[in-house]
Amino acid sequence: HVFSFFTSDDGRTEERRHEEYDYKVGPTPTQLYEMRRVDGQARALYRLITLPIRAAMKNITFTPSDGDKGEAEFIEQMFTLPARAGGMKESLEKVVSQLLLAVFDGFAAFEEVYTVPKEGPLANKIILEKLSYRPARTLTFLMDDNGEFAGFRQTAMFQGRSVDVLIPRERAFYFAANEEERAFYGVSYFETAFYHFDKKIKLYFIAHLAAQRAAVGTRVGTWPERSSEADRDAFKRALANLGVAQHIAKPEGYDVELLNEASNFDFLGFINHHNNQMSKSVLAFFFDQATGGSSSDTSLVR
Repeated sequence: HVFSFFTSDDGRTEERRHEEYDYKVGPTPTQLYEMRRVDGQARALYRLITLPIRAAMKNITFTPSDGDKGEAEFIEQMFTLPARAGGMKESLEKVVSQLLLAVFDGFAAFEEVYTVPKEGPLANKIILEKLSYRPARTLTFLMDDNGEFAGFRQTAMFQGRSVDVLIPRERAFYFAANEEERAFYGVSYFETAFYHFDKKIKLYFIAHLAAQRAAVGTRVGTWPERSSEADRDAFKRALANLGVAQHIAKPEGYDVELLNEASNFDFLGFINHHNNQMSKSVLAFFFDQATGGSSSDTSLVR
C-alpha cells in the first residue's frame, strides 16, 4: 500500500491509502521506448500513424457549444496565447504530440500545473500553466479502495538523484490506447510488433557475426608440442589481432589456418519478413509492397 497526504482547498489535510496497480503482461514501456529509439521500421510506422493528426493541428478550431458563456474563447486563449500573454507555457501542438505517444507506449500521462496570470486577457483567472508530460516508463498507476483511478507514482532520476513522487488524481490526466483490454495502462498498438523487433535484433547480431567470419575467416593456430607457455600466449595474442593487423610473424613450427565460413542463409529476407509483420501488426498493410520479403528484395524499410 502507498499512503499519501494532501491538503485540500479549505486547508484540511487528508490521508489517502492507495494500491499500486502494476502490469506484468507484454512489453513494458521501457522496452517499447527502446524499440522506438533504435528501430527505423518502428519509428517509420509511428510517424505514419501520427503525422496526419499532428498536421491537422495546424487547422484546429474551437467551436462553442450550445449555451456557451465564453468557455470556448477562454479555452482557445489558454491553449493558443503565448505564455507572456497568459497562455500555456507549452504549445497545444506539443501536448498533442506527447498525447499521441499513447499509440506506442500504451498510455500518455500528464500532471496538470495551474497558475493565475497577472497580465493579458486571462489575468486573474485560474488557467493551466502547462500539461507536464510524465514518461510512461517512470510511472505506476494508483487505485483507491474501489479500484478507481487515484493518480500516479513516478520513480525516476532527476539531476543525478532519485525522485519518488505521488501525483494525486486532482492533478493527474492520462489517455490510454485500447484501455478496454488493460485498465489504465492500455495496450500499445506496437505490442505485437515487439515480438518481431526482438527476433530482428537477434538476426542482425547473428548476421554481423556471419559477415565478420566470411570477411576475415576463423583463425586456427597450432604450435609445437614442446613450445613454452610464454611463446604460446604471444602466438594467441597475434592470432587475436590478425583480423585487424592482417599480418603475422610466426616462429618455425607454428602454423595458422584460415577457415572460410561463408553462409548462404538469407538473413536479409528473414529480417524483411519481420519488418513486414511489424507493419501488418500495427494495421499498416499498405506500408509494405511485398509479402514476407524474399532473397531478391533487399529493402529493409519500405
